[in-house]
Amino acid sequence: MLLKRIFETEHSARPSTSNVTVREVLAHPALAGSRVVAGARGLNRSVASIAVLDVNDLDSIQPGQLLLANAYSLLDANLLELIPNLNRRRSVALGLKLSDYWDEVPLTLIRAANSYSMPLIVMREGPFDEILNPVLTMLTERQFVRLGRADDLHATLTAAAVREQGEPSAIVESVHRAIGKPVALFGQHAKLLAFGGPQEVWSDSLMLDAIRIGRTGFLRFADEHWSITPIPGTGFARGVLCASGVEDHESFARAALSHAAVVIGMLQVERRQVEEVHRRFERELLEDVIAGRVNHEAEARERAAWLGWPLHQPFLVMALRLPPERLTTTSEDSLLDDLEGVLAALQLGGRLFSWRSMLGIVIHLGAEEDAEDVAEEVRLLVERFASERAIQVHRVKIGVAAPRTALMDLPNAFEEAALTVMLGRTNSELGRMSFFEDLGPAHLLCHSTDREGLLRAARDVLGDIYPDAVKRDSDLLRTLSALLASNMRLRSAAGELYLHYNTVRHRLGRLRRSLGRLLEDPYGRLELSAAVTALQLLAAREDLGDIGRRPR
Repeated sequence: MLLKRIFETEHSARPSTSNVTVREVLAHPALAGSRVVAGARGLNRSVASIAVLDVNDLDSIQPGQLLLANAYSLLDANLLELIPNLNRRRSVALGLKLSDYWDEVPLTLIRAANSYSMPLIVMREGPFDEILNPVLTMLTERQFVRLGRADDLHATLTAAAVREQGEPSAIVESVHRAIGKPVALFGQHAKLLAFGGPQEVWSDSLMLDAIRIGRTGFLRFADEHWSITPIPGTGFARGVLCASGVEDHESFARAALSHAAVVIGMLQVERRQVEEVHRRFERELLEDVIAGRVNHEAEARERAAWLGWPLHQPFLVMALRLPPERLTTTSEDSLLDDLEGVLAALQLGGRLFSWRSMLGIVIHLGAEEDAEDVAEEVRLLVERFASERAIQVHRVKIGVAAPRTALMDLPNAFEEAALTVMLGRTNSELGRMSFFEDLGPAHLLCHSTDREGLLRAARDVLGDIYPDAVKRDSDLLRTLSALLASNMRLRSAAGELYLHYNTVRHRLGRLRRSLGRLLEDPYGRLELSAAVTALQLLAAREDLGDIGRRPR
Protein backbone atom coordinates (compact mmCIF):
# COMPACT_ATOMS: atom_id res chain seq x y z
CA MET A 1 0.00 0.00 0.00
CA LEU A 2 1.28 3.40 -0.92
CA LEU A 3 1.86 5.38 2.30
CA LYS A 4 0.82 9.00 2.31
CA ARG A 5 3.20 11.27 4.20
CA ILE A 6 2.07 14.85 4.26
CA PHE A 7 3.30 17.30 6.85
CA GLU A 8 0.46 19.60 7.86
CA THR A 9 1.50 22.82 9.56
CA GLU A 10 -0.50 24.07 12.47
CA HIS A 11 -3.43 26.34 11.71
CA SER A 12 -2.97 30.02 12.41
CA ALA A 13 -5.59 29.78 15.15
CA ARG A 14 -3.55 27.90 17.74
CA PRO A 15 -5.36 25.93 20.45
CA SER A 16 -5.89 27.95 23.57
CA THR A 17 -5.80 26.82 27.14
CA SER A 18 -9.40 25.61 26.84
CA ASN A 19 -10.30 22.27 25.37
CA VAL A 20 -13.80 23.23 24.12
CA THR A 21 -14.20 23.15 20.34
CA VAL A 22 -16.52 25.19 18.14
CA ARG A 23 -18.41 21.99 17.47
CA GLU A 24 -19.04 21.49 21.22
CA VAL A 25 -20.19 25.09 21.64
CA LEU A 26 -22.74 24.60 18.84
CA ALA A 27 -24.09 21.57 20.68
CA HIS A 28 -24.92 23.72 23.74
CA PRO A 29 -28.69 24.36 24.22
CA ALA A 30 -28.03 28.10 24.12
CA LEU A 31 -27.19 27.77 20.41
CA ALA A 32 -30.04 25.47 19.49
CA GLY A 33 -31.21 26.14 15.94
CA SER A 34 -27.86 27.55 14.77
CA ARG A 35 -26.49 26.41 11.42
CA VAL A 36 -23.03 26.45 9.88
CA VAL A 37 -23.11 28.07 6.44
CA ALA A 38 -19.36 28.13 5.70
CA GLY A 39 -15.92 27.12 7.08
CA ALA A 40 -17.04 23.73 8.44
CA ARG A 41 -13.45 22.44 8.27
CA GLY A 42 -12.61 24.62 11.28
CA LEU A 43 -15.22 23.18 13.66
CA ASN A 44 -12.48 21.46 15.68
CA ARG A 45 -10.81 24.75 16.56
CA SER A 46 -10.49 25.34 20.31
CA VAL A 47 -12.51 28.14 21.90
CA ALA A 48 -10.84 30.17 24.64
CA SER A 49 -13.60 32.75 25.14
CA ILE A 50 -16.67 34.30 23.52
CA ALA A 51 -17.31 38.00 22.85
CA VAL A 52 -19.36 40.45 20.76
CA LEU A 53 -17.56 41.79 17.69
CA ASP A 54 -16.84 45.52 17.48
CA VAL A 55 -15.77 46.20 13.87
CA ASN A 56 -14.37 49.56 14.93
CA ASP A 57 -11.99 48.01 17.46
CA LEU A 58 -10.52 44.86 15.91
CA ASP A 59 -7.32 45.23 17.94
CA SER A 60 -9.23 44.28 21.09
CA ILE A 61 -9.88 40.76 19.72
CA GLN A 62 -8.13 38.03 21.73
CA PRO A 63 -6.76 34.78 20.24
CA GLY A 64 -9.18 31.89 20.45
CA GLN A 65 -12.33 34.03 20.64
CA LEU A 66 -15.68 33.01 19.13
CA LEU A 67 -17.15 36.34 18.01
CA LEU A 68 -20.83 37.26 17.77
CA ALA A 69 -22.28 40.01 15.52
CA ASN A 70 -25.57 41.11 13.99
CA ALA A 71 -26.13 42.22 10.43
CA TYR A 72 -26.79 45.81 11.42
CA SER A 73 -23.25 46.24 12.90
CA LEU A 74 -21.76 44.97 9.65
CA LEU A 75 -23.70 47.13 7.18
CA ASP A 76 -20.87 49.65 6.81
CA ALA A 77 -18.01 47.16 7.31
CA ASN A 78 -15.61 46.03 4.59
CA LEU A 79 -16.88 42.45 4.25
CA LEU A 80 -14.11 41.52 1.84
CA GLU A 81 -11.45 42.13 4.54
CA LEU A 82 -13.45 41.11 7.62
CA ILE A 83 -12.68 37.36 7.68
CA PRO A 84 -8.94 37.83 6.80
CA ASN A 85 -8.65 40.39 9.63
CA LEU A 86 -10.31 38.05 12.11
CA ASN A 87 -8.07 35.19 11.01
CA ARG A 88 -4.93 37.32 11.51
CA ARG A 89 -6.09 37.97 15.06
CA ARG A 90 -6.60 34.19 15.49
CA SER A 91 -10.35 34.26 16.01
CA VAL A 92 -11.86 30.78 15.78
CA ALA A 93 -15.40 31.45 14.46
CA LEU A 94 -17.97 34.15 13.67
CA GLY A 95 -21.62 33.89 14.72
CA LEU A 96 -24.18 36.09 12.88
CA LYS A 97 -27.73 37.19 13.55
CA LEU A 98 -29.37 38.28 10.29
CA SER A 99 -32.30 40.17 11.90
CA ASP A 100 -34.27 42.11 9.29
CA TYR A 101 -31.24 43.44 7.44
CA TRP A 102 -30.01 40.37 5.52
CA ASP A 103 -32.07 37.57 4.06
CA GLU A 104 -28.97 35.45 3.54
CA VAL A 105 -25.31 35.71 4.46
CA PRO A 106 -23.45 37.69 1.78
CA LEU A 107 -21.53 35.51 -0.66
CA THR A 108 -18.35 37.50 0.07
CA LEU A 109 -18.36 36.32 3.70
CA ILE A 110 -19.11 32.71 2.72
CA ARG A 111 -16.24 32.53 0.25
CA ALA A 112 -13.79 34.08 2.71
CA ALA A 113 -14.91 31.79 5.56
CA ASN A 114 -14.43 28.70 3.39
CA SER A 115 -11.05 29.97 2.23
CA TYR A 116 -9.78 30.39 5.81
CA SER A 117 -11.68 27.40 7.29
CA MET A 118 -13.33 29.79 9.75
CA PRO A 119 -16.81 28.54 10.81
CA LEU A 120 -19.50 31.05 9.85
CA ILE A 121 -22.60 30.41 11.96
CA VAL A 122 -26.13 31.79 11.54
CA MET A 123 -27.80 31.95 14.97
CA ARG A 124 -31.38 32.35 16.10
CA GLU A 125 -32.64 35.81 16.98
CA GLY A 126 -32.57 37.03 20.57
CA PRO A 127 -30.35 38.89 23.03
CA PHE A 128 -26.65 38.04 22.95
CA ASP A 129 -26.71 37.48 26.72
CA GLU A 130 -28.74 34.31 26.16
CA ILE A 131 -25.68 32.89 24.37
CA LEU A 132 -22.78 34.66 26.08
CA ASN A 133 -23.49 33.70 29.70
CA PRO A 134 -24.15 29.96 29.18
CA VAL A 135 -21.12 29.53 26.91
CA LEU A 136 -18.83 31.46 29.28
CA THR A 137 -20.00 29.22 32.12
CA MET A 138 -19.21 26.15 29.99
CA LEU A 139 -15.72 27.44 29.15
CA THR A 140 -14.98 28.33 32.78
CA GLU A 141 -16.01 24.91 34.06
CA ARG A 142 -13.92 23.18 31.42
CA GLN A 143 -11.00 25.44 32.22
CA PHE A 144 -11.10 24.44 35.90
CA VAL A 145 -11.07 20.77 34.92
CA ARG A 146 -8.15 21.26 32.57
CA LEU A 147 -6.13 23.26 35.09
CA GLY A 148 -6.59 20.43 37.54
CA ARG A 149 -5.36 17.94 34.96
CA ALA A 150 -2.42 20.20 34.12
CA ASP A 151 -1.42 20.39 37.79
CA ASP A 152 -1.65 16.61 38.08
CA LEU A 153 0.44 16.16 34.94
CA HIS A 154 3.10 18.60 36.17
CA ALA A 155 3.33 16.75 39.49
CA THR A 156 3.51 13.41 37.69
CA LEU A 157 6.28 14.49 35.31
CA THR A 158 8.28 16.09 38.13
CA ALA A 159 7.98 12.98 40.29
CA ALA A 160 9.02 10.73 37.38
CA ALA A 161 12.03 12.92 36.60
CA VAL A 162 13.22 12.84 40.21
CA ARG A 163 12.42 9.17 40.81
CA GLU A 164 14.11 7.89 37.67
CA GLN A 165 17.05 10.36 37.85
CA GLY A 166 16.26 11.94 34.51
CA GLU A 167 15.56 8.81 32.48
CA PRO A 168 13.22 9.87 29.64
CA SER A 169 11.37 6.51 29.59
CA ALA A 170 9.50 7.40 32.79
CA ILE A 171 8.48 10.79 31.35
CA VAL A 172 7.22 9.20 28.14
CA GLU A 173 5.24 6.57 30.02
CA SER A 174 3.64 9.26 32.22
CA VAL A 175 2.48 11.24 29.18
CA HIS A 176 1.12 8.08 27.57
CA ARG A 177 -1.01 7.36 30.64
CA ALA A 178 -2.14 11.00 30.90
CA ILE A 179 -3.40 11.37 27.31
CA GLY A 180 -4.26 7.75 26.55
CA LYS A 181 -2.31 7.74 23.26
CA PRO A 182 0.82 5.88 22.12
CA VAL A 183 3.82 8.15 22.72
CA ALA A 184 7.47 7.67 21.76
CA LEU A 185 10.77 9.52 22.00
CA PHE A 186 13.12 9.40 19.00
CA GLY A 187 16.74 10.46 19.17
CA GLN A 188 19.25 11.35 16.52
CA HIS A 189 19.15 9.15 13.40
CA ALA A 190 15.55 8.17 14.26
CA LYS A 191 16.58 5.82 17.07
CA LEU A 192 13.68 4.74 19.29
CA LEU A 193 14.76 5.70 22.82
CA ALA A 194 11.56 5.25 24.84
CA PHE A 195 7.90 4.56 24.23
CA GLY A 196 4.57 4.25 26.00
CA GLY A 197 1.92 1.98 24.52
CA PRO A 198 2.43 -0.72 21.87
CA GLN A 199 5.91 -0.72 20.36
CA GLU A 200 4.86 -2.10 16.99
CA VAL A 201 3.26 1.19 15.89
CA TRP A 202 6.69 2.85 15.62
CA SER A 203 8.02 1.88 12.21
CA ASP A 204 11.42 2.99 10.87
CA SER A 205 9.75 5.01 8.10
CA LEU A 206 7.54 6.87 10.56
CA MET A 207 10.47 7.70 12.84
CA LEU A 208 12.58 8.99 9.93
CA ASP A 209 9.72 11.21 8.75
CA ALA A 210 9.19 12.57 12.27
CA ILE A 211 12.90 13.39 12.69
CA ARG A 212 13.06 15.11 9.29
CA ILE A 213 10.24 17.51 10.21
CA GLY A 214 12.20 19.03 13.09
CA ARG A 215 9.43 21.38 14.27
CA THR A 216 6.10 21.24 16.03
CA GLY A 217 3.27 20.09 13.79
CA PHE A 218 1.46 17.06 12.43
CA LEU A 219 2.37 14.14 10.22
CA ARG A 220 -0.09 12.17 8.13
CA PHE A 221 1.38 8.67 7.88
CA ALA A 222 -0.35 5.47 6.74
CA ASP A 223 -3.77 7.14 7.12
CA GLU A 224 -2.99 7.99 10.76
CA HIS A 225 -2.55 11.40 12.39
CA TRP A 226 0.70 11.91 14.36
CA SER A 227 1.62 14.90 16.52
CA ILE A 228 5.30 15.96 16.45
CA THR A 229 6.98 17.89 19.30
CA PRO A 230 10.75 18.58 19.13
CA ILE A 231 12.90 18.30 22.26
CA PRO A 232 14.35 21.75 23.05
CA GLY A 233 17.90 22.36 24.24
CA THR A 234 21.37 21.47 23.02
CA GLY A 235 21.67 18.37 25.18
CA PHE A 236 19.37 16.32 23.01
CA ALA A 237 20.03 17.30 19.41
CA ARG A 238 17.28 16.51 16.91
CA GLY A 239 15.13 14.50 19.32
CA VAL A 240 11.33 14.51 19.02
CA LEU A 241 8.30 13.31 20.92
CA CYS A 242 5.67 11.71 18.70
CA ALA A 243 2.11 10.73 19.64
CA SER A 244 -0.48 8.87 17.61
CA GLY A 245 -3.99 10.17 17.06
CA VAL A 246 -3.61 13.62 18.69
CA GLU A 247 -5.77 16.05 16.73
CA ASP A 248 -5.38 19.80 16.43
CA HIS A 249 -8.23 20.53 18.86
CA GLU A 250 -6.92 18.24 21.64
CA SER A 251 -5.11 21.00 23.41
CA PHE A 252 -4.53 19.10 26.67
CA ALA A 253 -2.74 16.29 24.84
CA ARG A 254 -0.66 18.78 22.89
CA ALA A 255 0.14 20.76 26.03
CA ALA A 256 1.15 17.52 27.76
CA LEU A 257 3.54 16.67 24.92
CA SER A 258 5.03 20.17 24.98
CA HIS A 259 5.45 20.04 28.76
CA ALA A 260 7.10 16.61 28.58
CA ALA A 261 9.43 17.76 25.78
CA VAL A 262 10.61 20.70 27.89
CA VAL A 263 11.19 18.43 30.93
CA ILE A 264 13.15 15.90 28.83
CA GLY A 265 15.20 18.67 27.22
CA MET A 266 16.07 20.23 30.58
CA LEU A 267 16.98 16.86 32.07
CA GLN A 268 19.20 15.97 29.14
CA VAL A 269 20.99 19.32 29.25
CA GLU A 270 21.50 18.89 32.99
CA ARG A 271 22.70 15.30 32.54
CA ARG A 272 25.14 16.38 29.86
CA GLN A 273 26.55 19.07 32.13
CA VAL A 274 26.95 16.56 34.98
CA GLU A 275 28.62 14.07 32.62
CA GLU A 276 31.02 16.76 31.42
CA VAL A 277 32.02 17.52 35.01
CA HIS A 278 32.38 13.78 35.70
CA ARG A 279 34.60 13.32 32.62
CA ARG A 280 36.74 16.29 33.64
CA PHE A 281 37.30 14.75 37.09
CA GLU A 282 38.20 11.43 35.45
CA ARG A 283 40.70 13.08 33.12
CA GLU A 284 42.24 15.02 36.00
CA LEU A 285 42.68 11.83 38.03
CA LEU A 286 44.27 9.97 35.11
CA GLU A 287 46.60 12.86 34.30
CA ASP A 288 47.51 13.28 38.00
CA VAL A 289 48.48 9.61 38.24
CA ILE A 290 50.42 9.77 34.94
CA ALA A 291 52.32 12.87 36.11
CA GLY A 292 53.09 11.38 39.52
CA ARG A 293 51.04 14.00 41.37
CA VAL A 294 49.22 11.19 43.17
CA ASN A 295 51.77 9.20 45.14
CA HIS A 296 49.64 6.82 47.16
CA GLU A 297 47.55 3.92 45.92
CA ALA A 298 44.94 4.53 48.62
CA GLU A 299 44.37 8.13 47.48
CA ALA A 300 44.09 7.09 43.84
CA ARG A 301 41.67 4.26 44.64
CA GLU A 302 39.52 6.53 46.81
CA ARG A 303 39.14 9.08 44.00
CA ALA A 304 38.54 6.33 41.44
CA ALA A 305 35.89 4.68 43.62
CA TRP A 306 34.09 8.00 43.99
CA LEU A 307 34.00 8.20 40.17
CA GLY A 308 32.51 4.72 39.96
CA TRP A 309 35.48 2.85 38.49
CA PRO A 310 35.35 -0.98 38.75
CA LEU A 311 38.60 -1.29 40.70
CA HIS A 312 38.43 -5.08 40.90
CA GLN A 313 38.70 -5.42 37.10
CA PRO A 314 41.96 -5.35 35.09
CA PHE A 315 42.34 -2.46 32.67
CA LEU A 316 43.83 -1.96 29.24
CA VAL A 317 45.74 1.23 28.37
CA MET A 318 46.02 2.44 24.77
CA ALA A 319 47.73 5.51 23.32
CA LEU A 320 46.41 7.23 20.22
CA ARG A 321 48.27 9.72 18.03
CA LEU A 322 46.49 11.70 15.32
CA PRO A 323 48.20 13.71 12.57
CA PRO A 324 49.88 16.80 14.14
CA GLU A 325 47.88 19.25 12.00
CA ARG A 326 44.66 17.76 13.38
CA LEU A 327 45.64 18.71 16.92
CA THR A 328 46.45 22.27 15.86
CA THR A 329 43.08 22.81 14.18
CA THR A 330 40.91 21.08 16.78
CA SER A 331 41.19 21.39 20.55
CA GLU A 332 42.15 18.25 22.45
CA ASP A 333 39.06 18.60 24.65
CA SER A 334 36.85 18.56 21.56
CA LEU A 335 38.61 15.48 20.19
CA LEU A 336 38.28 13.75 23.55
CA ASP A 337 34.58 14.54 23.74
CA ASP A 338 33.99 13.28 20.21
CA LEU A 339 36.00 10.10 20.72
CA GLU A 340 34.37 9.48 24.08
CA GLY A 341 30.98 9.64 22.42
CA VAL A 342 32.11 7.12 19.79
CA LEU A 343 33.36 4.72 22.47
CA ALA A 344 30.14 5.12 24.44
CA ALA A 345 28.13 4.18 21.35
CA LEU A 346 29.60 0.67 21.58
CA GLN A 347 29.40 0.68 25.37
CA LEU A 348 33.13 0.11 25.74
CA GLY A 349 33.23 2.43 28.73
CA GLY A 350 36.52 4.07 27.77
CA ARG A 351 38.01 6.76 30.00
CA LEU A 352 40.04 9.28 28.04
CA PHE A 353 42.75 11.83 28.81
CA SER A 354 45.44 13.78 26.95
CA TRP A 355 49.20 13.87 27.47
CA ARG A 356 51.49 15.93 25.28
CA SER A 357 50.68 14.94 21.69
CA MET A 358 48.93 11.72 22.72
CA LEU A 359 45.39 10.78 23.65
CA GLY A 360 45.15 8.05 26.27
CA ILE A 361 42.37 5.47 26.52
CA VAL A 362 41.75 3.34 29.63
CA ILE A 363 39.26 0.48 29.29
CA HIS A 364 38.29 -1.88 32.10
CA LEU A 365 38.10 -5.50 30.97
CA GLY A 366 35.22 -7.78 31.87
CA ALA A 367 35.73 -11.31 33.16
CA GLU A 368 35.28 -12.90 29.73
CA GLU A 369 36.90 -10.16 27.63
CA ASP A 370 40.17 -10.72 25.81
CA ALA A 371 42.53 -7.73 25.70
CA GLU A 372 43.42 -8.20 22.02
CA ASP A 373 39.74 -8.46 21.02
CA VAL A 374 38.91 -5.25 22.88
CA ALA A 375 41.91 -3.48 21.34
CA GLU A 376 40.81 -4.57 17.87
CA GLU A 377 37.29 -3.28 18.54
CA VAL A 378 38.71 0.08 19.60
CA ARG A 379 40.92 0.18 16.50
CA LEU A 380 37.94 -0.31 14.19
CA LEU A 381 36.04 2.34 16.09
CA VAL A 382 38.92 4.83 15.89
CA GLU A 383 39.30 4.22 12.17
CA ARG A 384 35.63 4.99 11.65
CA PHE A 385 35.96 8.05 13.89
CA ALA A 386 38.91 9.26 11.78
CA SER A 387 37.28 8.66 8.41
CA GLU A 388 34.12 10.51 9.46
CA ARG A 389 36.27 13.55 10.31
CA ALA A 390 38.38 13.44 7.13
CA ILE A 391 41.48 12.27 9.02
CA GLN A 392 43.79 10.03 6.98
CA VAL A 393 43.43 6.65 8.66
CA HIS A 394 46.95 5.48 7.74
CA ARG A 395 48.33 8.43 9.74
CA VAL A 396 46.52 7.40 12.93
CA LYS A 397 48.73 5.27 15.18
CA ILE A 398 47.65 3.21 18.20
CA GLY A 399 49.83 1.58 20.84
CA VAL A 400 48.60 -1.06 23.28
CA ALA A 401 50.22 -1.83 26.65
CA ALA A 402 49.99 -5.06 28.57
CA PRO A 403 46.87 -5.23 30.83
CA ARG A 404 47.26 -4.04 34.43
CA THR A 405 45.37 -4.47 37.69
CA ALA A 406 46.92 -1.85 40.03
CA LEU A 407 45.90 1.75 39.44
CA MET A 408 49.40 3.01 40.29
CA ASP A 409 50.74 0.96 37.36
CA LEU A 410 48.99 3.39 35.03
CA PRO A 411 52.14 5.51 34.35
CA ASN A 412 54.12 2.44 33.29
CA ALA A 413 51.22 1.22 31.17
CA PHE A 414 50.74 4.54 29.42
CA GLU A 415 54.46 4.90 28.78
CA GLU A 416 54.45 1.43 27.21
CA ALA A 417 51.50 2.32 24.97
CA ALA A 418 52.96 5.72 23.99
CA LEU A 419 56.41 4.29 23.24
CA THR A 420 54.75 1.61 21.14
CA VAL A 421 53.16 4.37 19.05
CA MET A 422 56.54 6.10 18.64
CA LEU A 423 58.71 3.04 18.09
CA GLY A 424 56.34 0.44 16.67
CA ARG A 425 56.02 -0.41 13.01
CA THR A 426 53.00 -1.10 10.83
CA ASN A 427 51.44 -4.50 11.33
CA SER A 428 49.95 -5.65 8.02
CA GLU A 429 47.00 -7.32 9.75
CA LEU A 430 46.15 -4.61 12.28
CA GLY A 431 46.94 -1.47 10.30
CA ARG A 432 48.60 1.21 12.46
CA MET A 433 48.11 -0.60 15.78
CA SER A 434 51.04 -2.19 17.63
CA PHE A 435 51.40 -4.07 20.92
CA PHE A 436 54.16 -3.39 23.43
CA GLU A 437 55.12 -7.08 23.53
CA ASP A 438 55.83 -6.97 19.78
CA LEU A 439 58.43 -4.17 19.89
CA GLY A 440 61.38 -6.56 19.69
CA PRO A 441 64.65 -5.05 21.00
CA ALA A 442 62.77 -1.93 22.10
CA HIS A 443 60.70 -4.11 24.41
CA LEU A 444 63.86 -5.06 26.32
CA LEU A 445 65.44 -1.60 26.32
CA CYS A 446 62.25 0.09 27.54
CA HIS A 447 62.84 -1.48 30.94
CA SER A 448 66.04 0.50 31.38
CA THR A 449 65.89 3.91 33.02
CA ASP A 450 69.69 4.50 32.86
CA ARG A 451 69.81 7.31 30.30
CA GLU A 452 73.56 7.85 30.48
CA GLY A 453 74.24 4.13 30.17
CA LEU A 454 72.13 3.88 27.02
CA LEU A 455 73.89 6.90 25.49
CA ARG A 456 77.36 5.44 26.20
CA ALA A 457 76.39 2.11 24.66
CA ALA A 458 74.98 3.81 21.54
CA ARG A 459 78.10 6.00 21.18
CA ASP A 460 80.42 3.00 21.40
CA VAL A 461 78.51 1.20 18.61
CA LEU A 462 77.82 4.11 16.23
CA GLY A 463 81.26 5.67 16.39
CA ASP A 464 81.74 8.48 13.83
CA ILE A 465 78.04 8.91 12.99
CA TYR A 466 77.00 9.25 16.69
CA PRO A 467 77.05 13.11 16.71
CA ASP A 468 74.76 13.17 13.68
CA ALA A 469 72.55 10.36 15.01
CA VAL A 470 71.73 12.10 18.29
CA LYS A 471 70.42 15.20 16.53
CA ARG A 472 66.68 15.77 16.64
CA ASP A 473 65.02 14.22 13.55
CA SER A 474 68.31 12.84 12.25
CA ASP A 475 67.88 11.70 8.63
CA LEU A 476 70.84 9.38 8.95
CA LEU A 477 69.41 7.65 12.02
CA ARG A 478 66.00 7.21 10.38
CA THR A 479 67.61 5.76 7.25
CA LEU A 480 69.71 3.33 9.27
CA SER A 481 66.64 2.25 11.24
CA ALA A 482 64.64 1.62 8.06
CA LEU A 483 67.48 -0.36 6.44
CA LEU A 484 67.96 -2.56 9.50
CA ALA A 485 64.21 -3.20 9.73
CA SER A 486 64.06 -4.19 6.03
CA ASN A 487 67.13 -6.49 6.21
CA MET A 488 69.16 -3.96 4.20
CA ARG A 489 66.78 -3.99 1.19
CA LEU A 490 67.02 -0.52 -0.32
CA ARG A 491 63.66 -0.45 -2.09
CA SER A 492 61.79 -1.52 1.04
CA ALA A 493 63.61 1.11 3.11
CA ALA A 494 62.90 3.80 0.50
CA GLY A 495 59.19 2.91 0.58
CA GLU A 496 59.16 3.07 4.37
CA LEU A 497 60.84 6.49 4.36
CA TYR A 498 58.89 7.85 1.34
CA LEU A 499 62.26 8.68 -0.29
CA HIS A 500 63.73 8.10 -3.74
CA TYR A 501 65.80 4.93 -4.12
CA ASN A 502 68.96 6.87 -5.01
CA THR A 503 68.66 9.03 -1.88
CA VAL A 504 68.67 5.94 0.30
CA ARG A 505 71.54 4.45 -1.74
CA HIS A 506 73.73 7.53 -1.19
CA ARG A 507 73.00 7.50 2.56
CA LEU A 508 73.86 3.80 2.71
CA GLY A 509 77.24 4.60 1.14
CA ARG A 510 77.99 7.04 3.94
CA LEU A 511 76.89 4.54 6.56
CA ARG A 512 79.19 1.85 5.08
CA ARG A 513 82.17 4.18 5.20
CA SER A 514 81.57 4.81 8.90
CA LEU A 515 80.23 1.47 10.17
CA GLY A 516 82.02 -0.98 7.87
CA ARG A 517 81.66 -4.61 8.91
CA LEU A 518 78.79 -3.96 11.32
CA LEU A 519 76.42 -3.61 8.37
CA GLU A 520 77.54 -6.90 6.82
CA ASP A 521 77.67 -9.09 9.92
CA PRO A 522 74.37 -10.35 11.53
CA TYR A 523 75.73 -9.74 15.04
CA GLY A 524 76.91 -6.30 13.98
CA ARG A 525 73.43 -5.45 12.71
CA LEU A 526 72.03 -6.59 16.04
CA GLU A 527 74.37 -4.17 17.85
CA LEU A 528 73.39 -1.39 15.48
CA SER A 529 69.70 -2.15 15.91
CA ALA A 530 70.06 -1.95 19.71
CA ALA A 531 71.98 1.33 19.47
CA VAL A 532 69.44 2.91 17.11
CA THR A 533 66.55 1.72 19.29
CA ALA A 534 68.22 3.16 22.41
CA LEU A 535 68.50 6.62 20.79
CA GLN A 536 64.91 6.47 19.52
CA LEU A 537 63.73 5.40 22.96
CA LEU A 538 65.49 8.30 24.68
CA ALA A 539 64.08 10.79 22.14
CA ALA A 540 60.58 9.38 22.63
CA ARG A 541 60.86 9.65 26.43
CA GLU A 542 61.99 13.26 26.07
CA ASP A 543 58.90 13.98 23.96
CA LEU A 544 56.66 12.32 26.54
CA GLY A 545 58.09 14.42 29.35
CA ASP A 546 58.18 13.51 33.03
CA ILE A 547 55.88 10.54 33.34
CA GLY A 548 55.70 9.36 36.94
CA ARG A 549 57.37 6.02 36.26
CA ARG A 550 57.64 3.43 38.98
CA PRO A 551 59.97 0.43 39.20
CA ARG A 552 58.71 -2.47 37.12
